[in-house]
Amino acid sequence: MPWIIKNHSKVEHRAKIIADRDQNGDGLIEYEYSGNSDSWVGNHKQRPANWWDTIGYGHKDAFNDIISLTAIEKYLIVAEKAGIKTDPAFKVFLDRGKSIFSKTFYNPKTGILGG
Repeated sequence: MPWIIKNHSKVEHRAKIIADRDQNGDGLIEYEYSGNSDSWVGNHKQRPANWWDTIGYGHKDAFNDIISLTAIEKYLIVAEKAGIKTDPAFKVFLDRGKSIFSKTFYNPKTGILGG
């Protein structure tokens, strides 16, 4: 626990960066760029959210959202165990994201979690 106590402000800052990427307040982060074909060419050379994939993901992205929600969840667990008070907005973000994740990304007809 000494590590989180010493580094809490840095970890909290990173958690805030993650949560602030939720542009519409639904609990899922949105990547700034669409990821559509040719949307990352030109002078800005911005890459899609899943830069390692051949598919240019953007906006809502299941992979990035599950990583982000898990990171916030683990941060809250560790902070609580260390007796560190956290911003209640993180819990709201996490609860919203968990409640909408499957509705957003899971297709019950195909049984596939996509995007």
